[in-house]
Amino acid sequence: MGPRKMRRAKSRILIVADQKKLSKLVEELLYAPRVAVDTESDSLYSYYHKVCLIQLSVPGKDVIVDPLALDDLSPLGRVMASPDVEKVFHAATNDILSLKQDCAFQFSNLFDTYVAARMLEMERQSLAYLLETLLGVSVDKRYQKANWGQRPLSRELVEYATNDTRYLLKLRDRLERELRQHGLWVEAKRAFARLEHITPEPHRFDPNGYRRIPGARDLTDQQLSVLEKLYHFREQEARRLDRPPFKVISNEGMLNISKTFPRTMRELERLPGVGSWHRRRFGKEILEIVYEALGNGGEKRGKHQ
Repeated sequence: MGPRKMRRAKSRILIVADQKKLSKLVEELLYAPRVAVDTESDSLYSYYHKVCLIQLSVPGKDVIVDPLALDDLSPLGRVMASPDVEKVFHAATNDILSLKQDCAFQFSNLFDTYVAARMLEMERQSLAYLLETLLGVSVDKRYQKANWGQRPLSRELVEYATNDTRYLLKLRDRLERELRQHGLWVEAKRAFARLEHITPEPHRFDPNGYRRIPGARDLTDQQLSVLEKLYHFREQEARRLDRPPFKVISNEGMLNISKTFPRTMRELERLPGVGSWHRRRFGKEILEIVYEALGNGGEKRGKHQ
């Protein structure tokens, strides 16, 4: 019998968007033995990305906390830090780092279903795979790249986000049984405890990062000079526009510009990875970078090794 199609669960979804509701929720959660936790951020849509949703589930209740509507999330930090409440994540690292960075939360008493599945050497460790394989539940992943910073949230996005925590407690129990049966429970608890101490590092722009773009090693000195200038220009515009660098211009686009030295807007727009949007927004600046490189003379030392 294959996995059953996920149906709308009977548990109600509570949206927490004011301080009074948050305080009441925290008092409830502090008495819960376990809470499933997940987050959504806008990292695919902004340079200065942030936590946009915090999903929480306990038996019979699914909760969406809206950080963009709340002035103070510190009450929820009491739950995250409580040694009496187990926090259940899937692939906790990014969630913990984001919550530490944005909310200054501290953590104790964790369970990570991804880490558990990896220790059990399961074929795959994705949440969708584990839910299908171990619980027979198939979840919809169509909104995986949604912009979680937009408001209002549609009912479909709320349901989608909730599915990331709705089944985690059942999955956690199944994985604990497997860990114990394989003699891995003590080792797993040590691995979960290590997650409490991971520390976010501030984003630092690497000025030499262009050299690690696939294909950069095959460029001539002149071409590499264009790539370097495009790379720095992209970073500057990404910060100014609050967009991820890859949404200003892709690595593919920068590499093709560096290889071909387009002289006109038409030549620029025809390159793979570059389109009319780039021509309209940055065409003049990109062509100036190319002209500057051409004005500095030809290739001097052959290919960059």
